[in-house]
Amino acid sequence: MKQIAWIILGWLFLLTSGHAASFDCGKAATKVEKIVCGDDYLSKTDESLNATFRHYFERSEDKRRAKNEQNEWLKSVRNICQDKDCLGEAYQKQISYLSTTQNETTGLYLFRCDKNNSQLTIIESVLADEHIFSNPEDMAGDSILNPYDLIKYVQGADCSSCAFDDDTYVETLRNSHYQCSLKSATYKIDVYPNVFNSHVNGRCGAAPPTLAISITRNGKLIVNKLPLIRDCMVDQVIDAIRLDENNGSIKLYSNLKEHNLHKEKTFSIASIRDGFDSALFDDTKSSGNPTLDLQHGVESHDFDLVSRSLDNGADINFHEESSLGVFCNIATGRSKAVDENRAAEFDQETDKLVDLLISRGASPKFTSPYGRTFVDCSGYLPTRTLRKLLVLGWPNDYDFWMYAGAQGNSDILKEAIEHGADPNKPVRENVRLLDVAISTPRGYSQKGQEAVQKIGLEAMEILLKAGAKLDDGTRFGGDILHTFSDFGERQNIQPVLELLIKYSSPDARKNILNSLNRFKSNMAANHQAIDQDKQNNLDWLLNRLSQ
Repeated sequence: MKQIAWIILGWLFLLTSGHAASFDCGKAATKVEKIVCGDDYLSKTDESLNATFRHYFERSEDKRRAKNEQNEWLKSVRNICQDKDCLGEAYQKQISYLSTTQNETTGLYLFRCDKNNSQLTIIESVLADEHIFSNPEDMAGDSILNPYDLIKYVQGADCSSCAFDDDTYVETLRNSHYQCSLKSATYKIDVYPNVFNSHVNGRCGAAPPTLAISITRNGKLIVNKLPLIRDCMVDQVIDAIRLDENNGSIKLYSNLKEHNLHKEKTFSIASIRDGFDSALFDDTKSSGNPTLDLQHGVESHDFDLVSRSLDNGADINFHEESSLGVFCNIATGRSKAVDENRAAEFDQETDKLVDLLISRGASPKFTSPYGRTFVDCSGYLPTRTLRKLLVLGWPNDYDFWMYAGAQGNSDILKEAIEHGADPNKPVRENVRLLDVAISTPRGYSQKGQEAVQKIGLEAMEILLKAGAKLDDGTRFGGDILHTFSDFGERQNIQPVLELLIKYSSPDARKNILNSLNRFKSNMAANHQAIDQDKQNNLDWLLNRLSQ
């Protein structure tokens, strides 16, 4: 089985003329440079890396960051190698990283255990010299982590933990661990590759690994899988963490450079709970740019900031490549509101905010060159609010109403069906209405999210009853296998799978059962284990398909 990195290397070699390294071998001085120059394969690989980096650098919006990352790799990864094998692996992983990563993904991370100041710091390498924390003079790091060391690229047919399809996928390879003793406390850090989008060409483009971090203090779990990059569609990135044993605190830092903002917030270690990191993004400071302030105000439901930014000349109908207008992300905070049992209050806020924006001249009718609209990024909108925007922008386009309703609004969906909307009309190329409908109950399949999931399941079944066709296996192994592959570790994914099974054909169920049995046999033969929740769901699914 070939990894994607070797495919990339082969392609790059075809473009490489000669056998010299990217630097002048006549001036090779270090041991590493001499090893590279003395080996034909490593010389070619060095040239390939140089060409890959030039391409990466040219398309990078933050060229300083790109250069710093590459210099950090040279210093902390390549130059510590002592033999050809180490160098070959280092080059391969860096070419894979530069070839597949997007500019906003995680780079190298530094871990520092500062016993003199009783502080543990985890920080993205490109920010290590930014003086974002005190005593930054010795932030070289005790340990360096490249997220690409924790994953591998596999072909779909051989992939054991991602969708069944003849394509390239990202699969988790291992976790990483770090330990630090400060005063009387022993901290253990477990780092997990957080592959949010295993399909390399999925909804967010390439699927680079992000990181999730768990922290225990004296054996007690205090931070449970904190995501450093939450989601490819959300500009909420945690770039640095500092635990301070002197005052029992944990500080989170986010460098929102695109919006000329940075955020930092300190929490008491004794009182933090799951999801505490979201508070880092709750308060919104002025960026000095009225239109950016408007976006932040809408996302955070900060009515004062919205009004102030509009009074200061914000463009209420702005459209950018990365944003679909002012109604984009207007309700993305709803999942947090659901967790805090204030969904009804949040929905009222959303409706009032929509009224405010419409009264100031906002229009929802914007479609990107790729066919995306505000419903692709607004989050769940209550019926009254959604109908208001649909009447304003698409008064008689009931196919579009069906698309909007498929996001999880049964009332809008029924209304569209009553007006003759086609449940099998593609939303855009390679995107079905059913894809949209399935995404909500799958996305809300964790324990405690049953109420929101139920809303999505209702919309999904309305679409299936109206004649929407399931995929029994032509894409990603079909809807059932794709759902199990990507969400099988979720504690409440079974209701989604049950509904898909209900509307699937007997032949499809038989084929899926055979595929899953082969998958289970391969796992056993290779002595591989999967997450316990995923194992439980696999056993349930096998039993259900056998009935």
